[in-house]
Amino acid sequence: MQKFFITFFIVCSFLVNVSTASQESAVQFIQGFVQKELDIVNDSSTAVESKPKALSKKAIEHLDLDYITKFVFTTPKYKYKSLSVEDQNIVKEYLTGYLLALFASPKKLEAMVGADLKKDEKGNIKEFKVEKKDKYFSITTRFTRNGKDSLVIAWITDGEKIIGVEMEGIRQDITVRSEILADVGDQPLMRYIKEQMAKPESTRYGTYNRTK
Repeated sequence: MQKFFITFFIVCSFLVNVSTASQESAVQFIQGFVQKELDIVNDSSTAVESKPKALSKKAIEHLDLDYITKFVFTTPKYKYKSLSVEDQNIVKEYLTGYLLALFASPKKLEAMVGADLKKDEKGNIKEFKVEKKDKYFSITTRFTRNGKDSLVIAWITDGEKIIGVEMEGIRQDITVRSEILADVGDQPLMRYIKEQMAKPESTRYGTYNRTK
């Protein structure tokens, strides 16, 4: 019996340590990502016109595109999972371009210019709010600009990739899904995707407007 309790205690301790380590690594991942984004935005040696593309590319590198593609297109009507691997890759390519355009929009850049992660009176970055959501963490980052509070962004992550972004209480992935599926309407998904991919990039993304 004593051996059982010792083994049980060791297993529980291991699970607690794994959970803590996962949370710590998730926080470090988000802090590192956010700092890279801020470095791009606030780099005075980089031409302003090239920043949106660099900002967007860095964001895409940190997104779980497989997860987000399934989230957006797995519906009873469009049946993403029943598509061939080739068609799934085409859908993913389309969504990647859509997200690149979204993150490169002027208003996204303007919101981050001059911003910094909120710090305490000693100049240390304030501790992020962390909530556990199934196997993911929701990590809330707070920003300041010109000494005043500005953005509050929550990132949903497993510590390796980001699956969702929430700003002002609005989940960006849910917004993207609503916009795209409204465009698709009642037509077959692959017909819509292939028609969009055949268009010039500047007019490819349906209701999404680069000036947003």
